[in-house]
Amino acid sequence: MGVALSPAGGLVTFTADETAAILADGFLLVVPAMDELIFLSDLRGTSAADGVAEFARAQFFNTQLFSCEQESGPSDEGTCSWASFNGTRTVVSNQTRFEDTTFSGAFGGQFEVFDNVFVGGALAFEQSDTSRLFTDLDANRGRAGLTVKYVDSGFSGGLAVSGAIGNVDSTRTTSSGTALTDFGVTTLSARARVAYTFGGDGWFVTPELAGGVTRVEGDGYSETGAGINNRIVTSYEETSFSVHPAVTVGGDFRIGPFDTLVRPSLTLGVDWYDDPSVSVGSGVVTIAERVSADDFLGRAGVNLDVFADQDVAIRLRYNGLYGESTKSHGGEVRVQLDF
Repeated sequence: MGVALSPAGGLVTFTADETAAILADGFLLVVPAMDELIFLSDLRGTSAADGVAEFARAQFFNTQLFSCEQESGPSDEGTCSWASFNGTRTVVSNQTRFEDTTFSGAFGGQFEVFDNVFVGGALAFEQSDTSRLFTDLDANRGRAGLTVKYVDSGFSGGLAVSGAIGNVDSTRTTSSGTALTDFGVTTLSARARVAYTFGGDGWFVTPELAGGVTRVEGDGYSETGAGINNRIVTSYEETSFSVHPAVTVGGDFRIGPFDTLVRPSLTLGVDWYDDPSVSVGSGVVTIAERVSADDFLGRAGVNLDVFADQDVAIRLRYNGLYGESTKSHGGEVRVQLDF
C-alpha cells in the first residue's frame, strides 16, 4: 500500500495499480506503494517555503526605493539619504502550511540628475526564519536595488530593479536523526509604479498602480545526518508577475511648540500574484512537493510621517496583507535626512 496527501490535506491509501490515478488527481505528496514502513515525518518539509516567501520580500524592498517624500507636500521628492529597520511575520494556513519571520535593515538615498528626474539606490541585509512542518530554514540575504523616477506637479512615475543573494541553513527532524544542509538562493525583481496626488488645504489623495516581476532560483542540495532518511532535493526556478493597485488618503497637521508637521495617512489596496508557488522534487522515495501562498491579497497600511525639522523626517509604517489563507503583519521605522 502507498500513502497520498490530497490537496485538501487528507491522507488516503492506494495500491500500486492506482498510482497513475492518484497522481492525475493532483495529490501533493505521494509515498509509493511498498512493503517498508516510511514515517510521514521523514518526507515533509522543503526548501520551497523560503522561495514562496521571497516573492513578497523582494517586492517590499522595491517599494522602499520609491520615496524621499518632502515636508512641502506628499508628492514632492528631493535629494535625501535614509535608513530603515523592518520586521514582518507571515502565516500561510493552506494545505502547504508555513510560517515566515523576517527582519531587515536597509539604507539608501537618491539625488536629482535632471529637472524632476531622480536616481537612487539602496542596500539591505535580511535575516529570515521559515518553518514548515518538520523543517526550519534560517536564511541570510544581501539585497541591492536601483531606481529612476520622474516627479512633476503631483504626478510620479518610476522603475525599481533589485537583486538578492542569500544562503539558507536547513534543519529537518526525522525518525532517524536530524537532517542538515544548506543551499543558495538568488532573486531578481523589478517594479514599475505610477501615481498622482490630488490635494486641498491640508489633505491629499494618491491613487497608484504598480506592476512587478520576481524570479527566484534555489540550488539543489543533499542532506546529511539522518541516514536513510537523508534527501537529495532538486533545484528550482520560479517566476511570478504581480499587480498592486492602491489608494492613500492623508492630511497635514502642525502640532507642538515648534509647529512640527505631522502627516498621517491610510493606504488600502490589493496585491495579485501570478501563481506564487515553488515546486521541488526529492528522494529517497520519489516525492514532488509544491508550496504556495494566496494569489490575491487585500493590503492595508497605516503611515505616520513626522518632520522634526526642515532636514530630518521620521516615518512609521504598518503593512498588513490579508488573504484566504495568508496573513502578514509588518512594521517599519525609517529615518530620512534631506539635502
